[in-house]
Amino acid sequence: MSFRKVLFFGAAMVFGLAGSARAQLGVYGMYSGERFTGITCPTYAAPCGTSDGVVKPYGGTAGAFYDFRNVGPVRLGVDFRGDFLRADKRADSSAGGTDIIRQYEVLGGIRGSIHTPLKWLRPYAVIDGGYTRNNNVGLYTITTFPPTTVASLSYNPAVNKNYPLVKVFVGVDIKIFPFLDLRPIELGEGEAFGSAIYSQSVTANGTTSTTTSTTSGPSTHGMQSIGAGIVIHLPSSR
Repeated sequence: MSFRKVLFFGAAMVFGLAGSARAQLGVYGMYSGERFTGITCPTYAAPCGTSDGVVKPYGGTAGAFYDFRNVGPVRLGVDFRGDFLRADKRADSSAGGTDIIRQYEVLGGIRGSIHTPLKWLRPYAVIDGGYTRNNNVGLYTITTFPPTTVASLSYNPAVNKNYPLVKVFVGVDIKIFPFLDLRPIELGEGEAFGSAIYSQSVTANGTTSTTTSTTSGPSTHGMQSIGAGIVIHLPSSR
């Protein structure tokens, strides 16, 4: 069974199991790592920093959830989160360096957690939508003199693009104190939608020039994540 099927099966178990309960607000912080796939390394840029079209940013996740209703053993609520990730290697260039990749995500959606016979153990699943803003794909500028003589090749890694995305998360919280949970693992799977501009050609002709932008690569990008952290309940209702 694939990683994606496992995640969606876990989410289906949470939301499919079959009241009202006191509302509960929780805030959480995690250390997270992610894989952003489907990046094309242009032939004129090879060799690139990675050979599989993947960047692997890592960093912090901060979020909050608000649980407000029980449906059988499932407590339903809403979830909002943001990711602040960095990486030192690119998949579209040999350029590298500290934090050369910057990836931000803003997500919101629905959440469900399962009451188990072990009161200290709480599995959960989240389905979120939102967008990511990142510079995983930079911009090459190729300057030529007619008809084909290449004058220069330059690269700008600071070009950012917004991608709409959908992600599913499954994880487990372990009660340490009435107000504090340990979140030992959370797994995420999703897709970001949209190809990115990666090159432009500038044809020099005396004092004039023309610019043409092109796109390359798939129209979707797979996203897989793993994280761990803590959850603080404000106030506790358990």
